[in-house]
Amino acid sequence: GMKLLNPETTAQYQLEERTLIAKRLKRSRNRINSLLGIMENDVISTTDKIAQLSDELATYYVDAAFKKAKTMGDLLRLSLSKVEKH
Repeated sequence: GMKLLNPETTAQYQLEERTLIAKRLKRSRNRINSLLGIMENDVISTTDKIAQLSDELATYYVDAAFKKAKTMGDLLRLSLSKVEKH
């Protein structure tokens, strides 16, 4: 059968995954910045969905900066900055 992970194992796994993602972000900094710049200047979602995600990310990260985001690119840049700082 399927075994469930205990909370400590889950937390350790999440930390390891965030560390790997942060390392990948640092290695790909120029490519990521280029993509984020395009996303910040393009309309890839509705204002309603951006507002919804802004609220949800502000709550998740306990950071009101997300509520100031105007585009999905803004939201992604802020969220990735949180991953890098972990």
